[in-house]
Amino acid sequence: MSTERRRHRLVSISVSIVVVALCIAVGFWRASTYLRRPAGEGTADLCRSDADCASQFTCRVRKLQGGRTGLACRVRGSGREGERCRSPAMEIHEGCLESLRCNYGFCGRPCEPDAPNACPAGMQCRDSGEGSSCVPTCKPGGCPPPTGCAAVDGDFAICAIPIGERCDLHPCKPGTVCLARYHQERTAVVESRCVVSCAASKPCPAGQFCDDGECATPCHLDASECPPGMFCSAALSKGTLARCWPE
Repeated sequence: MSTERRRHRLVSISVSIVVVALCIAVGFWRASTYLRRPAGEGTADLCRSDADCASQFTCRVRKLQGGRTGLACRVRGSGREGERCRSPAMEIHEGCLESLRCNYGFCGRPCEPDAPNACPAGMQCRDSGEGSSCVPTCKPGGCPPPTGCAAVDGDFAICAIPIGERCDLHPCKPGTVCLARYHQERTAVVESRCVVSCAASKPCPAGQFCDDGECATPCHLDASECPPGMFCSAALSKGTLARCWPE
C-alpha cells in the first residue's frame, strides 16, 4: 500500500472516530438536559412515542404539573422490582427498568387495580403518578429508621417519613376528615392533616374553594393574608391560584 493511500485511510478512520465521539457526546448532553428538567416544565419533555425521547429515555405515562396525566420522557433506569426509585428520576440509578413503574418510591410491575390477586402477597396495586403498579405495604414497626409505617389511606400504608398532624393515629374533630398526601423526596414523605373535604356535589363554605378534594382559603402571594401559623403558596389544582397552607 502506497504512503498516500495509507494517509487517506488514517484520515478516514480519524474522521469516523470523531463523528462517533460527537454522537455519544450529544446523546449524553440530551440526557443530562432531560434529567435536569422537572417533569411537565414546558413541553420539551412531552412525547408521543419513544422516538420523541433521547436514547436514554422512554415515553411513558407520568403525572405532570397541575395534576395532569400525560406522556413524558422517562429515564431508562436500573432499579429492579421492589427497589427504591424516584419519580421523575433525576439520576439513572433512581429510575426503574423499562418494564417497571415507579410509584410511592418503589419499582413495581404494572397491574390492574380491579383484577383479583393483581399483586403478590404484601403488595398492593397503586398509582402515585406513573400508572398502577405493585407497591410494598407495611405494618407498624416494620420500617427502617428514619421512616415509619405511614397510612396513605385506610387500606394502604408505606414506609415513609410521616409528618403533619398524624391524623392516621389521632382522630380528627367532627366535620373534618384525615387526608394524607404522598410527597416524593429523596426519602418518601407522607403528610397527613385534618381537612374539610369537598367535591363537585359538596361545595366549600363561603370564602373558600375546593383544591384537590379539600377546602382551602385563597390568598395573594404578594400579601400577608393568611392566619397565624399559615403561609401563602401555590394551590394544587387551580393553575395560578394561591392558597393558605399550614406551616
